[in-house]
Amino acid sequence: MGRTKEEKRKIGGHDADCMKKAVDLVKNGMSILKAAEKFNLKYSIVRRYVKQHETQDNAGYGPNYEVNAIFSREQEATLKAYISECSLMFYGLTAKETRQLAYQLAIANNLKVPSSWLSTQMAGVDWLKSFRNRQSDICLRKPEACSLARATAFFNNLKEVFQRYSGFGDETRIYNLDETSTTTWRKRRLTTCCIVSATGHALPPAMVFPRKKIYCNYKSRKDYTWRLK
Repeated sequence: MGRTKEEKRKIGGHDADCMKKAVDLVKNGMSILKAAEKFNLKYSIVRRYVKQHETQDNAGYGPNYEVNAIFSREQEATLKAYISECSLMFYGLTAKETRQLAYQLAIANNLKVPSSWLSTQMAGVDWLKSFRNRQSDICLRKPEACSLARATAFFNNLKEVFQRYSGFGDETRIYNLDETSTTTWRKRRLTTCCIVSATGHALPPAMVFPRKKIYCNYKSRKDYTWRLK
């Protein structure tokens, strides 16, 4: 049964230095119970670490969560690179799609996954939260809504341009422009225009700096004066 939103994931909270001192005391003859009480540790955890150090020379004293990790660091780096590439191509993945992708990656590499992954055919919410914490430069953003009528009208107009101008037939001379906001070090917001074509060629970003509106008083076609509002 999965955890509810109010429940938090329980993780080990003991200090590695305290565990090392407790294990050393047990090696020197102190009982496990007294060593655990001395450093306010659980008896079962101290006993487990004592047994590990009896059989392993390089055993640690702190919790090792990488043992239960589903993906290796290289596999997570590959997953992160794919998500970033999709975002750069304006095909950003949603949280659900990312969970489904993680499940497909685990199955393709014959990795051991929890039973909940198999039943839902996607990674769990807890895994996604941990993955985002480890990859802090990846963030979820809500995309801007676009109506079906607007998208249909755009492609209809684009088709008309193709038919009217044969020079655009190869589609390499058509660029898409989108606007975003950029904040300067003086906390002023500038309009930044990003222009890219379907072939991947991009123009340098164009930044529109704010200024006062300029009004023109026409006296004639060739004679006019300017004034600032």
